[in-house]
Parts: sequence; C-alpha cells; structure tokens
Amino acid sequence: MLRIKVISCVVLTGMLLSVGANAVDVNFRGTLIDPPPCTINGGTDVDVNFGSTVLTTRVDGVNYRMAVPLNIVCTAPPLNTMRLQFVGTGAPFDASVVNTDKTDLGIKLYSGTGTGTPVDVNSWLNFTYPTFPAIEAVLVKNPGSTLTSGVFSAASTVLLDWQ
Repeated sequence: MLRIKVISCVVLTGMLLSVGANAVDVNFRGTLIDPPPCTINGGTDVDVNFGSTVLTTRVDGVNYRMAVPLNIVCTAPPLNTMRLQFVGTGAPFDASVVNTDKTDLGIKLYSGTGTGTPVDVNSWLNFTYPTFPAIEAVLVKNPGSTLTSGVFSAASTVLLDWQ
C-alpha cells in the first residue's frame, strides 16, 4: 500500500507541474551590414577652440559662434539619405546643449551658418549626400546666472549613419 501512495504522489506531482508549463521556441533574426563607407575628420578628434578671450559677460548664445570642422569623406555610400548625431550629456539647465565642465556654461549646436537650425544633443540631423550640413557651435549660459572665469572644456561624439 505504501508503494501505491508513493507512485500516486509522483504521478500527481508530475501532472501538477505539467499543467502550468508551456514551452515555445524563440527565434532571433537580423541582418549584418557593413558600416557606412565614410570617415569623419580622418578618424581623428575634431577640436573647436573658442580662444582665451571669451568674456563671461558676453556669452549670450550669439557671440563666440564657431564653425565645427567636420571633414566627412564618403566612398560609394549605399544610400544618399544620411543622418548625424552629436552624442553626449546635456547641460543641467538645458538638455539640448552640450554640457561643459564649467558651471552654468553650455555649447549650443546649429546646422547652417548665420542663425541656422538648432541641433539638439542626442537627436538625429537628417541630410542628403553629398550635401553635408555646416555645423556651428555657440556658447550659452544658464539664464539668470553669472559665469565665473576660467578654462572650460566639453566633449561629444559624432555618429554618422545612413537611412
């Protein structure tokens, strides 16, 4: 009789476990592609130097506008609809501008010369090859703040992709 109870328990346990369990296969798919046949600045860093005569009282989003020399060279891209993105940390006072290591100071990016169109950090800028957008950078400050003097720096990574 003990043997029948043990077998009954084993059978019932197996039935209980199988009632709540289902199994399905998970399929993973994708396509590997070659990176865009383009280089930015020959693979070296791009430096934008605002100089050593930036007056703290003249940082207003207009003064100290500088070209960002992105030397982009492409050989036979598969598509001419392309995009670029500046990846980085936004400033605490405005997430759309590049943060600097100087409190209340940021760098706003623009596509085009003159007034241009704002290019937000971590957002894509679409363009059509072979016409590359001219990028400019201008110093901005946290509204209502007073900047202190001193050296500053900032960094961002440029991504280039096709669509």
